[in-house]
Amino acid sequence: MMNVLFMLSYMLATLLCGQVAKAQEQVSFQLQLDPILLVAGSESRDLEPRNIDALLKIKWEFAQAKKGYTHFGGSYELIDMPTDYHRFALEGGYTFNQLFDYLSWGFYADLGLSNYGAATDFTYGFGLDFNFRVHEHLNLLLSQQTTRDTMLQTFIGKFLIGVQVELASL
Repeated sequence: MMNVLFMLSYMLATLLCGQVAKAQEQVSFQLQLDPILLVAGSESRDLEPRNIDALLKIKWEFAQAKKGYTHFGGSYELIDMPTDYHRFALEGGYTFNQLFDYLSWGFYADLGLSNYGAATDFTYGFGLDFNFRVHEHLNLLLSQQTTRDTMLQTFIGKFLIGVQVELASL
């Protein structure tokens, strides 16, 4: 698992060199981690510290509107535990980017499938993202994500931190 995260962070760093992208009408890549699960674990999910919950997203941002822009994308989530948890989802949402030059925030909803061991299940969720621009190609992210697996019959909320790299202008 650590090798995969190292390779993804290396690819992310190499993408920062080169192109100039706009704040919208682009494709971007996100890598987010759950720091609470990594440091403290989770009693509700019976997970010890040092478990990795990684969320990877590809986001397609559409043309600028008056207050922000619409976005769609796909995500893959992996929770490294005794039986790995995988979640694939399609999402859509709206991001407001006209308040400050360096800060934008958005919300999204998603539908997907999860796989835990031999069980595959329908999932849905929603979230809130705060993006802090630190470079013309790079944003820091703070996210709140809530998902529900029909198998678990409960909502699971988490906070994530990560980075967003702008891949290409459209």
